[in-house]
Amino acid sequence: MEETNPYYLRLHSWLAGVPASEIHKLVIRQFEAGEMLIYKGHVFEHIFIVLDGICNVLNQLDNGTEIITLKLSCGDLVGVSENVLNSTRNIASIL
Repeated sequence: MEETNPYYLRLHSWLAGVPASEIHKLVIRQFEAGEMLIYKGHVFEHIFIVLDGICNVLNQLDNGTEIITLKLSCGDLVGVSENVLNSTRNIASIL
């Protein structure tokens, strides 16, 4: 069944050379429009790959207003900054 999932097929093409057994360990999850993927300040746990759609990176101004500072789309990675910086907390919210 996983072999026919278009997202696994996409991952196979993007990650050529990575054994299929490793790719199939990845969890594919669909988020609803408007659902928060990551909350700023929460414990960093995962790296995500955007397989479809658009995610907004939100940052909060000093007055509490949230602004979209970046839009992520197909092929973009989420959580790499935290991983590289060895951060234990998410540095931005992703919607």
